[in-house]
Amino acid sequence: MFERIGRLISRRGSWFVVAWLVLLVGAWRSAPEWTSVAKQGEFDFLPDYTSSRQALKVSNQAFPNDVTRSTIVLVVRREASDSKLLESDLSFVNETLAARLRDLAEQEALRISRVRLPSDELVGPLLVSSDGQAVLVVVELATDFFDLRNQTPVKSIEGLLAELQQSSATPEGLKVSLSGSATLGRDLSAARIESANIVEIVTLLLVIVLLIGIYRAPLPALIPLATVYLAVKLSLKLLSILAEQEVIGIFDGVQTYVTVILYGAGVDYCLFLTARYREEIEAGATYDQAMTTSLGKVGAALVASAGTVIGGIGMMVFAEFGKFREAGVAISFSLIVVLAAVLLLSSVLLRLSGRWAFWPGKLSNRAATTSPVSTAEMPPYHPTGWDWIGQRIAKHPLLTLTLCVGLMAPFCCVSVIYHQHVSYGFLSNLPNDAISVLGARDLQAHFPGGSLGPLTVLIRSEQTDFSSSDAMDTVSGLSDWLKEHQEDLQLADVRSAVNPLGITDAAERAFDGLSRLQTISRKSVLRNRANDLYVSQADPLAGHVIRMDLVFKHDPFARDSIAHLDRIEPQLRTAFAKLLPADATLHFLGSTASIRDLKMVRTGDQLRINALVCLTIFVILVMLLRQPFVCLFLVVSMLLGYGTTYGTTLFVFWALDPAGFPGLDWKLPMLLFTILVAVGEDYNIFLMSRVTEEQARYGPIQGVVVALSRTGGIISSCGVIMAGTFSALMFGSLVSMKQLGFALSFGVLLDTFVIRPILVPAFLILWHTKRSGQPINVNASKLAVIHSTVDETERN
Repeated sequence: MFERIGRLISRRGSWFVVAWLVLLVGAWRSAPEWTSVAKQGEFDFLPDYTSSRQALKVSNQAFPNDVTRSTIVLVVRREASDSKLLESDLSFVNETLAARLRDLAEQEALRISRVRLPSDELVGPLLVSSDGQAVLVVVELATDFFDLRNQTPVKSIEGLLAELQQSSATPEGLKVSLSGSATLGRDLSAARIESANIVEIVTLLLVIVLLIGIYRAPLPALIPLATVYLAVKLSLKLLSILAEQEVIGIFDGVQTYVTVILYGAGVDYCLFLTARYREEIEAGATYDQAMTTSLGKVGAALVASAGTVIGGIGMMVFAEFGKFREAGVAISFSLIVVLAAVLLLSSVLLRLSGRWAFWPGKLSNRAATTSPVSTAEMPPYHPTGWDWIGQRIAKHPLLTLTLCVGLMAPFCCVSVIYHQHVSYGFLSNLPNDAISVLGARDLQAHFPGGSLGPLTVLIRSEQTDFSSSDAMDTVSGLSDWLKEHQEDLQLADVRSAVNPLGITDAAERAFDGLSRLQTISRKSVLRNRANDLYVSQADPLAGHVIRMDLVFKHDPFARDSIAHLDRIEPQLRTAFAKLLPADATLHFLGSTASIRDLKMVRTGDQLRINALVCLTIFVILVMLLRQPFVCLFLVVSMLLGYGTTYGTTLFVFWALDPAGFPGLDWKLPMLLFTILVAVGEDYNIFLMSRVTEEQARYGPIQGVVVALSRTGGIISSCGVIMAGTFSALMFGSLVSMKQLGFALSFGVLLDTFVIRPILVPAFLILWHTKRSGQPINVNASKLAVIHSTVDETERN
């Protein structure tokens, strides 16, 4: 089939170029804007059955009028960390700043639903720190915190603060920083967009430099670059069209992974095709014959190689977490596009380039000969580096295998022991100088860590009217129990319908200066007003759902927060069951609850996808090689490479910040495993296909050494390019991208220079030696004969 394609390309090559350009222009004109069809966020991709999603469903039904979806929190404090706020500072906040924020709230485009101030009767005391050194102003938005529209209100408030500072309206020495979920979402979205742009530019530059360094000629560098560039742009446009038609789902950020993987894989495929094309020309074939023969010999290997990567990465479609599933579809689809571009565009451009394809380099067009070449007739032979490596491996295969495994084993042990040492924090993914990171530090310096994301407990009972006085007594009992166990539960505050201001000393100070009768009266008014906030008012759940907000002392995004929630949830359920009706159910809503579900789903996905990837690749290898035991070793070798890579990455990033290292990003294990194992087997397929070809000529042992010699340079070049494209991720500003870029680059280089050229050949030589019973006999003179003998079919 591929030879027929080669002949068609030789006759009608220009038609293919026109067809690709027409397809690209059509897709470009038809595709919607990426941001209009790509989904945002993290927790929205959790499956509906998870407890946090069920809790969110109950919350939306019970409190439909709670339009707040995200917040911009202004942290106001004195620049001197131990200074209390002055009366002039509070006047500035409650009068000048409040008036300007209300003006912004009147602009519909900003989607500001409410502004909360320290002077508010209901929530004001909650916005004043216990040390009196800071206050908060909360701007509530009607958009989710990852919504790109949040950039406008955040930018508007930043501009307002700058204007007040420049006009000297802000009291001297007063500092106002921004925190809150909307600010965090804005920073993450901006960092992701910035990272995507930087990664694409760096990827292009790295590929250009590497290709020119390999070929030292313009066209062999430009042809792969043009091919892959077109494939990347076409893939992204087609993905956005499919998403608009709701055929697939895509998330904002997947385009970065598609770009990097396609440049790495696409350029690799182009290199293999170009290398074989050049080899055929140097063997004496015409340009048409060379292209036909090259596609005939390499086409099947390219499809098999790409099929392995597509099959491996495509297994992510079985993930329950939506982002993994959508990434599996998007990357696999894009790999099909780039494979088609290599076979039907890169080959055309090579053929149309004719004798200029490798200019200014010279091709050694060797004349065909049918007579055997004797050692005496040969010119002096100088072994290449790959010949030398092959000979050394052939002499000591067992020692080589043992050393490789022994050096990688410690890092694999680190990987196994600390595989769950991952970070789910959003702030830890941003640079230390990000606006939201600085604001969060200011907030946590004066308020409990849990203020960033309280845990909401929803209590639902069809038999109970929580707005009744009897039910309020029950809620009061729950609040008293929580206060009694405050230290054990690590609670900083509890807010409910009976204690809308919380249970802290600051809540009591809100009534300072009032008589006992006035205090009782004001508390009664606050509780009545708090009913709308804490007791459901909407049918059919009116009065049947009540909420309690628990503020913990620790950061809700910290890894330990999940273990803490797992520990206290049974305590809460047991204690609450004694006070609540029998039909009452508890739902937990908030950042920590969502992160816990994220961890549960990720762990299940990791086990499932890892098994499916290994099984899929093993089946593909067996179908291609027909050697089950060898195929099993190839899969095991890639698992060894993954373990070494993960352990090394963990060690490197821990060493960079031993005290503050929160763990590797939670997405890294899944993406690293699927991509690294699939790409690693991709290279093994190229090696093994050549091993099979050379073993048929030179025997089982010599065939391995010759295959290593003939493929070593090109596969290593491909590995360097793949690692180079992955390293572009490290130029992004997101920590998760830096970690993934390092891990993928290191893993590919490990596979390129250790696993594929040393570990696998050592095993193959041992395996075939035991099977054949033949002694190992590979030397320089024999390799000289082999390298100087060109098979007649290869020349013609």
